[in-house]
Amino acid sequence: MSEITLDATLQKFIKELQSKNEDYSRAIRRLEQQQAFPVRDLTRDDCREFAAAVRKLLKENKDPKFTRVYLAHVITRVDVGKSKIRMRGPKAALAEQAIAFDSTKLLVPTFDHKWCPGEDSNFHDLAATGT
Repeated sequence: MSEITLDATLQKFIKELQSKNEDYSRAIRRLEQQQAFPVRDLTRDDCREFAAAVRKLLKENKDPKFTRVYLAHVITRVDVGKSKIRMRGPKAALAEQAIAFDSTKLLVPTFDHKWCPGEDSNFHDLAATGT
């Protein structure tokens, strides 16, 4: 059986389509999550506890991939000033994560259906590939 060689233009086009597909899939999962989450008010203490957990995550950085994906979900803009850094993002995404944290006390990326809160449960893809 012969192998098909793709030129650079076709490879780029396929990568762009795959990226758009991933973006649409993430948007669909986010909308599904928004529908699944119960609406309730977060208290100031809830917000402080969530903020402390996120700060700890950023400082300890045990899993850089998780940190990158997690922050990309809740942060869309970073402004760096002379004396402070301000991160901004959609309030809905942040509220979704804060509500999930409030119920589990874990920073679990609810937007990623493959991620599970148990440490050993996230290696399911590795077993399938033999790594």
